[in-house]
Amino acid sequence: MEQLSLFGDFEEEKKEIKQETLLSDSHVPAIAKSLVPHQNELLTYLQEGYTAKQLCDHLIKERGFSRETYSQGTPKLYPILMIYLMHLVDQGTLQLEKVDPNGDSNFIDYSPDYVGQKYDAIFKVV
Repeated sequence: MEQLSLFGDFEEEKKEIKQETLLSDSHVPAIAKSLVPHQNELLTYLQEGYTAKQLCDHLIKERGFSRETYSQGTPKLYPILMIYLMHLVDQGTLQLEKVDPNGDSNFIDYSPDYVGQKYDAIFKVV
C-alpha cells in the first residue's frame, strides 16, 4: 500500500501520468501535433473562459508560436489551433458551444448543422 503525503505528492504523480497519456495521442492531425504538449494548459484556459482567438494570442505571446498572419490579420496559428480543438471535440474532451460567424464578437449557439466561418469560438471542457 502506498503512503500518501500531506503535501500532495501523490496528486502530482497522477498529473504526470495523465500528461504522458496525452502526449502519446497518435490520432492528432499532423498539422496540429505541435499543440499536444500544451493540451493541459489549453484546457485550463478554456475552463477559465478563453475563446479560441484568446488562446491563439496566448500561445503566440507566451509560448513563442509564430506571429505570422494572413493578409486580413488572422494569425496563421488560428486554423491549426481550431483543427486541434475540433480534434479534442471529436475525442470527447471538449464541446463546441458558441461561434462568432461575423468576426464582431457576437457569438451564437453552435449546432452540428452550422455551416459557415468561425471567426472565433467558445469551447466547454467536458
